[in-house]
Amino acid sequence: MDALGWYILVCIVLTFAVLFHRRLRRTNSIPTWPSAVALITEIESYAGALLPRYTSTSDHCKVYYAFSVRGRTYEGWFVLMTPEHGFADDTTDKLRGKEVMVRYNPKHPKDSVLVDREILGKTVMQNHGFI
Repeated sequence: MDALGWYILVCIVLTFAVLFHRRLRRTNSIPTWPSAVALITEIESYAGALLPRYTSTSDHCKVYYAFSVRGRTYEGWFVLMTPEHGFADDTTDKLRGKEVMVRYNPKHPKDSVLVDREILGKTVMQNHGFI
């Protein structure tokens, strides 16, 4: 491999190392983030939809929430999924207008996570990108 090839390889490895380090630091700092009360604002129900990451069909709903920090409103979302048919439609009625606790990054309040790991007995799934 010539010098350019080594340079590209080192750049790729360093990029992944930096991204991994940022992700690890973020994950470790979440328990120290301040918390806020968020209001569930919208729910999208999907009955029997096939998700690319899963091998079978399942009911799921994408739940949006909003919270305020220093007078500004921020939004986030999470997903609840189950193999139980009819769950998505029932969940919409149960969650609309409900309050949940979230933790938010004080430097970037739009980066938030739910405090509870389960809602209505279903595991909360959130996709957290690198911010």
